[in-house]
Amino acid sequence: MRDRIKWVKTHCSRMDHGGCGLIVGIKGNRIVKVKGDPEGFLNKGYICPKGIASPERLTHPGRLRYPIKRVGKRGEGRW
Repeated sequence: MRDRIKWVKTHCSRMDHGGCGLIVGIKGNRIVKVKGDPEGFLNKGYICPKGIASPERLTHPGRLRYPIKRVGKRGEGRW
């Protein structure tokens, strides 16, 4: 049986103004679709490019998955 898309209401935390309402489609354990929530107080269904790109940022292979700690002096770029 194929996995069905489960739709979940959430919000985008990328914005400084409190976040826009989103409806996110999840299939298995991955985000497959992001739509603006028409009932969203701030965005009223609109979704910006940052919100659309959020799933890619979440699963990007270069994403930090743990905190890093500086080992050198500030500005040396040693972590």
